[in-house]
Amino acid sequence: EHVPILRRRPSGVVVMLEQSVVHAPGGPIAVTLSGNREAPPILFLHGLPLDSRMWAPITEPLSQSFFCIAPDLPGFGKTPLRNPSDFESSS
Repeated sequence: EHVPILRRRPSGVVVMLEQSVVHAPGGPIAVTLSGNREAPPILFLHGLPLDSRMWAPITEPLSQSFFCIAPDLPGFGKTPLRNPSDFESSS
């Protein structure tokens, strides 16, 4: 499932974002993607207790030159919390 989002920066430039779900071992991971998929990638990992939205002010301008990947870690944003007793899903 991919949901395209258009955002207009204060400069007037429109940035295309894509919200997607990666089906990884242990459960789904919500991811926000922006930029050209052929460009060099940058992975943005958030800290506690935030989610991938914290990176929007940075990923929007960087998406002009890079492929930006900002996942929601398990239990934050749109990624569900995983079973804490299952070590494999936490690694």
